[in-house]
Amino acid sequence: MTVQPSGLALLAAMSLLTPAALAQPASPDPEEVPASPDEPDATDADLAVLDLAATDEAHLQIFGFMDASWTGYRLSAGSLWRGYLPTETTFGIGNLNLYLTRSLAERWRSFFEVRFTYAPATATRVDGSANHATAPDPANAQRPLTWGGVSIERAYLEYDATDRLTVQAGAFLTPYGIWNVDHGSPAIVPIAPPWIIGEELFPKQQTGLHLYGKRAVGGYTLAYHATVSNGRGPFQAFRDLDGKPALGARLELTAPWLGLTHLGVSGYRGRFTDRPADSLGADAMGNLIVVERPGVSYDEWSAGADVLIERGPLRLQAELLANQRSYRDGERALQSGLAVPDGRFVGGYLLAGYRFDRFWQVMPFVSSELARLRPGAVSHDVAAYIETAGLNFRPVPNVVLKVQATALTVKNVPLTGVVEQLSLQAAWAF
Repeated sequence: MTVQPSGLALLAAMSLLTPAALAQPASPDPEEVPASPDEPDATDADLAVLDLAATDEAHLQIFGFMDASWTGYRLSAGSLWRGYLPTETTFGIGNLNLYLTRSLAERWRSFFEVRFTYAPATATRVDGSANHATAPDPANAQRPLTWGGVSIERAYLEYDATDRLTVQAGAFLTPYGIWNVDHGSPAIVPIAPPWIIGEELFPKQQTGLHLYGKRAVGGYTLAYHATVSNGRGPFQAFRDLDGKPALGARLELTAPWLGLTHLGVSGYRGRFTDRPADSLGADAMGNLIVVERPGVSYDEWSAGADVLIERGPLRLQAELLANQRSYRDGERALQSGLAVPDGRFVGGYLLAGYRFDRFWQVMPFVSSELARLRPGAVSHDVAAYIETAGLNFRPVPNVVLKVQATALTVKNVPLTGVVEQLSLQAAWAF
């Protein structure tokens, strides 16, 4: 998709602490499923599965996280941002994510994560007006009920093939960088991840196979990830419109340098395809054929490198990401009636924080981000600079309070000026 100016409203942020319970939710200890004393027939086997689901042979774990925020912007008079950002201060619920995981048998686990959202109740139409999604409430005399939706973040079956190889099948978060998997709002220090993470230079999630493992040698640990999936697309969770699998990989090294240092490199290559539905037609001989109409399609590659240094209460973190998009012949996107050129999106950030053992374990933090956008049909050499400073408090282990100020400047786009934002957030795990 092309970059929209509204995407610039996302905060530059950082993830300095990544509790394991949110980074990769732990499964219950695997338990051996007892074998039936008699050889069941097909019907008995189906009933046995249902019986297992109703017992404590394997325990279902339910947990998650949530956050609530207050946000205010200061925009200059005549700024184009007034068409994209609210001019009033506002309270809001950001994330309400629920995790469910269960050990199915020794080495087998099931996991899924869903996010509950108010959208489309707060969606905006093309003309800028609000889309109030309501329906008659049968439990309240048919009065209008504002309804929302559910986003399936992850849903997979996992199998430990060996001590160094685990296989996931289903929908998973793309293993790249520091932020994407460790995305729970109580697990990250600022209120939101960096803007380049939100712009998905790597796909946020994929549907397919994910293989990963690690090996420890002395004080060093080497971990690997490999993925094959449908890649990106409008129906990527259940259909690959071009039939071309996307491939991805990641390597991570944890070393006892400067306290503890984590180094990572990631890569991804795939094809995006969006086209109209197939239709029936006839060839020159009058034979019935399926006609595939062209749409928008491009090949892309993504690359990234990241480093995280943990030295006692000090956290230093940086990432550099790039995405190259090359359209296929006859399937180029249009913007304002003009063809969108091929191009590269590059961005990076640097951040630092220090956790004190007093004042609710306060952590002052700062971050700086630079992003150079890919060229559009009517815009070129556009760059965004984002500076953030804030405080992160932990009054109790599973509650995090945050306050931060952010300044955004966009170069080579007239009438934008500087966007200033002040935000407060309470995030908690449950």
